[in-house]
Amino acid sequence: SNSVLQPLFFLLIFPALATSDMAGSCGHCQNDSATYSCVCGAVKYCSSTCQKADWKLHKPRCPKYKITDIPGKGRGLMATRRIKVGEVILEEAPLLCVDGEEIKRIRQILELSQSMSRDEKKKVLALYDPGENSNSKRIKYLQTTGHLKKDITEEGYKFARTVMCNHIAVCYEGNKYGVNASAVYESISRINHSCVPNSFWHFKKEDVYVKEVRAQKKIEKGMEITSSYIEEEFM
Repeated sequence: SNSVLQPLFFLLIFPALATSDMAGSCGHCQNDSATYSCVCGAVKYCSSTCQKADWKLHKPRCPKYKITDIPGKGRGLMATRRIKVGEVILEEAPLLCVDGEEIKRIRQILELSQSMSRDEKKKVLALYDPGENSNSKRIKYLQTTGHLKKDITEEGYKFARTVMCNHIAVCYEGNKYGVNASAVYESISRINHSCVPNSFWHFKKEDVYVKEVRAQKKIEKGMEITSSYIEEEFM
């Protein structure tokens, strides 16, 4: 019956409410005893009734995903509600961009590790770190050959290997825009690879550095959002 289906529909479409220890003002009725937080964390409610009543206003501001631990993969993106085929999941400008051949890119990365603001650098360093046995070895080798300066700090090594591990090509090879750059994104760079992905990303024609991620199949609430890394090359 409809009375049975309505609660199920609500659970599939609306983000879950999480109990919070700190009471706040309800985003709908303004009651001061709201203890249920939307999964996005930006608003609290007294109950699912208030959340449903406020959904039309809150929906445009509520992310369709959250960054969370994915078993066996580290951190990743998980859908907070049902996402339709072709629907935009997120749109994001990069934290940083580098271009040119290998040594030039690494030099740019090391310069950015010094010049970026502390807050922006913190966002980069929060991404997956492949560890000292990854790109750090390549950087240290280029130091011995004189291609890179000697005085690189441990944070500089970590910053560089994190960028080199989490980059995404800005445009595809042979694109008509003539952009041969790689970029790091705060959320998109956390999307894990899958050979059978449920999303894809593409640059926007108005600004090729801005990435748009869309669902290529229906994504249910609670499912991991994945994409394919094939054809992505850093150097």
